[in-house]
Amino acid sequence: MRTSSRRLVVTAVSVAASLALTLAPAAAAADVAADVIVSPSTATQGDYTTLTFVVPNESESASTVKVKVAFPTKPPLASVRVKRQPGWTADVIETKVRGPGDTCDCAMTPAVTSITWTADKSARISPGEFDEFEVFVGPLPLVERLTFPTVQTYDDGSVERSAARASAEGQSAHPAPALTLRAAPAAAGEASTAGDSESGVISGLTRAGWTGASRWIGVAAVVLGVGVMAAAGGLALVRRRGSSLTE
Repeated sequence: MRTSSRRLVVTAVSVAASLALTLAPAAAAADVAADVIVSPSTATQGDYTTLTFVVPNESESASTVKVKVAFPTKPPLASVRVKRQPGWTADVIETKVRGPGDTCDCAMTPAVTSITWTADKSARISPGEFDEFEVFVGPLPLVERLTFPTVQTYDDGSVERSAARASAEGQSAHPAPALTLRAAPAAAGEASTAGDSESGVISGLTRAGWTGASRWIGVAAVVLGVGVMAAAGGLALVRRRGSSLTE
């Protein structure tokens, strides 16, 4: 009897553990899916790209009537273009900010700091639904990460805010949409070489300080010199063969 009881206990514990392992990721995914996200989540520095803000309705009874997205200012995005969203009015706010490398306010230029989409009655995001808002931005700055804090307003007056940083108590309940930026791939060599010797000559010219047009003139001279040497060698070979036939 004791053995059977132990087996039942072990079986029950195993089943409970399996259920916990199965349901925990699903619960975590549900929490993540409830937040506003930006797609894609990764892009390349220096590129232009379309960003899609996916906004789910997190209320069980109210509809989303307004969505505000704040754009980074340190550094700002040089260009932000809004795609027209049927049923929504986009209010684009520009503010004068310092560009990358600016050290004074004298060179401040306008940049988009926020966009607020407001719905008419037919376009509200109802409970259990979501909507998407697109912008075309670029060039993406030389930073590792951009965050876009959001404010989501419902028709019952409630407001959901996402934070760019964790609060003093710890992780933010609603993290702001974030875009991770990777460095652009290294550019290919400026010239393709036919062999190790030619590559070595070009590298030598570069190390010697030959750049731009002067380097290409040097490369042309080297190639011409190789051609002349090859022609001279061929002529010498012909002469040798002629002399041997005469003898």
